[in-house]
Amino acid sequence: MKSALGKTEIAWNALFDKYDIVKRVGKYGRFRISADKIRAFREPRLMAKFDHRKNLPEAFRDSGFGILPVSRGDYLIGPFKLFATHPKLDDTVPISHVSLPSAVESISPDSITSEAVALNCAWDSRILHDFLGEDNLYPTHSGRMGSNKFSFRIQDEEGGRTSSVMVNGAQIEIDAAYEGAGSVTIIEAKMDLAEDFIVRQLYYPYRHFSSLALSKPVRTLYVTYSGGVFYLTEYAFEDRTNYNSVSLVKSGRYAIGCPVLSIAQLQEMLDATAVEAEPDDIPFPQADTFARVQNLCERLATGPMSKEDIEECYGFDIRQADYYYNAAAYLGLAGREGGRGTKVVLTSKGREWAKLPVSRRNLYMVRRMLCHEPFRQVLRLTLLRRAVPDKSEIRDVLLRTNPGIGDVRKNTYNRRASTVRLWTQWIMSLVGG
Repeated sequence: MKSALGKTEIAWNALFDKYDIVKRVGKYGRFRISADKIRAFREPRLMAKFDHRKNLPEAFRDSGFGILPVSRGDYLIGPFKLFATHPKLDDTVPISHVSLPSAVESISPDSITSEAVALNCAWDSRILHDFLGEDNLYPTHSGRMGSNKFSFRIQDEEGGRTSSVMVNGAQIEIDAAYEGAGSVTIIEAKMDLAEDFIVRQLYYPYRHFSSLALSKPVRTLYVTYSGGVFYLTEYAFEDRTNYNSVSLVKSGRYAIGCPVLSIAQLQEMLDATAVEAEPDDIPFPQADTFARVQNLCERLATGPMSKEDIEECYGFDIRQADYYYNAAAYLGLAGREGGRGTKVVLTSKGREWAKLPVSRRNLYMVRRMLCHEPFRQVLRLTLLRRAVPDKSEIRDVLLRTNPGIGDVRKNTYNRRASTVRLWTQWIMSLVGG
């Protein structure tokens, strides 16, 4: 991954120099470049695929530019605001539990390894039907196609000036489209819980299908599968001709199978799990979204990652990449390759976790948390009161159990208390009603 990014960086630096792109955009507001000119340095498909803001090459980031396909053979470079932020993952939102039909034997939640299989499971188990409010859904389109002609307005990266863009025959790619009695839904599917996304992946298909004179609205849906949970987020465009008018409609979480935990089981796990000493060489967790810690371990199960890889995968900055690596390391699931390497890998415990079926992975994660005294005490309070303690009380627990976390006069303990509270909420989200 790093070597591929290096080639892209080098190629774009050369293109920016050869065509004096910064100067031309400054003069004309944009620069149109052909696929053939890009291909002289590297394959255009690889040179223009940036799913997250962090993926942009340095030449784009330094100048505040983005790139958009506008035809089969042309791209537009300018100060375009291309990305939007996903809503924060909320573990207090209930998980709806569903089942696959008894006739389906060839796929299961334990064998979901791609976006295509995840979407098949979501359709077979009627997750999509329930979320979209459609009694029947019919698969219609998937893959690459050329767009119809349409124009739109887009803000610059600073959010001020807008400019107009014309698209005609640009290549679009959709993971799936489903049609029901009330709507046509375009779906973008992912296997990683990134913080942001490029709006174009939803907007271009939305405009293409909206131009077909359909009798029903076109909806756009982002589906992510991680840790046995389907995260569905519907977006809408408040102004059809405005790329940046994307807004959140609703979100939901689904899992195939029964709730995995009861209060009694949690209490048994708490009583049976042995306490381990707090690690001296790993910071106390400061990664608030536990589902993303688990998703990182899923990614590591497919192979080692550098910190740069983690940044690019999730759209993180280097500090956030550190937070999530350190969180996995704190649980004993991740470490440095060879102990000191630049690559992050799963440890023996991490590999043990990766071999488990999805239904048991969460239990393993809970046990790894309960090896640590702060999480044990906070969970005991939670089970006693049937509510997660507030941050001030968790801060007191941390002061008792981990007095070396940081300066008491600063905000360190409050930040760590927030992480403990959110991780405990994740545990409680696994409990059935």
